[in-house]
Amino acid sequence: MGQAGTLSALIEQTLASRNELRAHLPAIVEETVAIATRAGRAKKLSTHDAEDVAQNTAHRFVVLLESGERPEAPDAFVWRMATNAAVDIHRARKRRSEGRERLMQSVDVLHASTQDAEADWLALERQTAAQRHVRAALARAPENYRVALEHHLDGMPVEILADSYYAAMVADGDVDTEVPAGVQRAKKRARNRADQHLKRGKAWLQAELQALIQEDAL
Repeated sequence: MGQAGTLSALIEQTLASRNELRAHLPAIVEETVAIATRAGRAKKLSTHDAEDVAQNTAHRFVVLLESGERPEAPDAFVWRMATNAAVDIHRARKRRSEGRERLMQSVDVLHASTQDAEADWLALERQTAAQRHVRAALARAPENYRVALEHHLDGMPVEILADSYYAAMVADGDVDTEVPAGVQRAKKRARNRADQHLKRGKAWLQAELQALIQEDAL
């Protein structure tokens, strides 16, 4: 498993027809995960993060293959995909505190009904208190909102979230990947869903933060 050239050999066997791709898909996914996991560990990701990167890379690679693309040197291609994802994780972690601060600033809690509530919020604006409120709110967030908000807080572009939605649609059999127009419609739905979840998630978080702040003021 995961030997150099194995993935390339599997891809060669899928060039004949789409049926060949489906027949070899489990083995392709296994090899892709193995390569991507090694790439993630080489970039000093934790075991958990390396597994996440590997699964996401496998989803994206399968989507690419199902669209008819056959990259040259698939092993190296997958390695680069996983390496780029690992670098993004490290960069996102450095930006995490800034992302949380930006989100807190974007939450318009200063429209409280009384001057006292505004003063309470300003008193709680210290970074440690803000992070505590965000963590408490996210712990109760609906799954779709939480995932979208965590992507945003980690500094990840919304396109990454949309890609994951599209990959899930393909995995569930909701996309006819042999019809280009259908693929484009599905990708548009995935992007709209990501935008909607992030927008609604921010509104939900705003309400939760207001409630937490009011509780602290009592």
